[in-house]
Amino acid sequence: MPAEVVQLRDSPLVSDVPGQLRSMATAIENGLECETALFVIHTGGEPEIFIWGEHKGDLAHIGILELAKAGVVREKLIALD
Repeated sequence: MPAEVVQLRDSPLVSDVPGQLRSMATAIENGLECETALFVIHTGGEPEIFIWGEHKGDLAHIGILELAKAGVVREKLIALD
């Protein structure tokens, strides 16, 4: 009897950065609304920030990053509760 391969997940591992980016690109192509995308890479030194899409201005991009930071902080505080 031949062995059957069972796929356990639909998405790449979180540690698979290129796979996660491909998955995000597929989601955008399939209709995920996205006006602007910010991508932060940290390799030990200063983070590199890549911005694609509608340029909303530096202050708007800083605001988007602050909202993302606030979301991470909120999740960590909820986890402490």
